[in-house]
Amino acid sequence: MSLDYFASAIRYTNFHRKIVFVDLGCGSGKTIIQAHETNLFDFCGGVEIDLGLKNLVDKNLSKLFPDEHNRIFTIHGNVEEEGWLLEIKGLLIKNGISPSMVTIFIFNKNSYAASVLDKSLKIVEKTFSSFIYLYQNPIHHKVLLENNYQCFLEDSKPNNFHKNYKYKCYLKHKSD
Repeated sequence: MSLDYFASAIRYTNFHRKIVFVDLGCGSGKTIIQAHETNLFDFCGGVEIDLGLKNLVDKNLSKLFPDEHNRIFTIHGNVEEEGWLLEIKGLLIKNGISPSMVTIFIFNKNSYAASVLDKSLKIVEKTFSSFIYLYQNPIHHKVLLENNYQCFLEDSKPNNFHKNYKYKCYLKHKSD
């Protein structure tokens, strides 16, 4: 599985580096649950603008993982504003982790317009320097390229294949 190699490569290059999975627009929380169950991430969470959905995710996560509240999180927020990122930063610092020692793995199921994607990238880059961006149904993938992300993995399905199975993965790592 490609994700296994990704996680191994991050750990190999810096054994102390932490990996934080964040689903932008986490909806019902299904992707957070799946990411957590892989055991590849140190923290798994999501950002959701709809408070009702965010509360539903919290309820489901507390039932499924009652002892993992320190590693799983949801944030009520708008990806175009810095609040959600400040909460993640606070969670890391509370756990004795410097954001400079984190690779943030962002999942986006094409929930946003190009301008929102661009703005959310700029917000994340204020705090983190190492990024993996998994973009499902990557309609605005050029925004990532324009922000100097490099595509390192994509599915092999033809472009006319069902859109929910299309994805591209991007990498950006700023030197320390």
